[in-house]
Amino acid sequence: MMNDDDVRKMLLRSSAMTAREQAVWAAVFARSEAFDLGAAVQADEAVKALRRIDPDELGPTTPEHQALAAGTYISEGEFGPWYRVAWRLAMRGSKCAMEEVTSQQIESAYDAYLRGQGDFY
Repeated sequence: MMNDDDVRKMLLRSSAMTAREQAVWAAVFARSEAFDLGAAVQADEAVKALRRIDPDELGPTTPEHQALAAGTYISEGEFGPWYRVAWRLAMRGSKCAMEEVTSQQIESAYDAYLRGQGDFY
């Protein structure tokens, strides 16, 4: 079972949010009756829902798409270790962040990354 410290570590950081996300987070938190950890978790969930809607059309946020958007080339040997870390950062605050990335996931992501080299930027 997770304790309060574990939950605090999973909370979103305002520095990783857009201005709109920060405003939504603050509004949901301020609307709560108790300014506690539960209110923070509820505000996080609101921001995650906003990200699924993507009103600012920020596009995909998977690590392989972020690498494509940055215009970087990552070799196959570099990709696996980088992807494990980048995926955890992208999934922070969700249950998925606690799961290990499989070799199949990395292979699929690298294939998408290579295909994207010609499709996107």
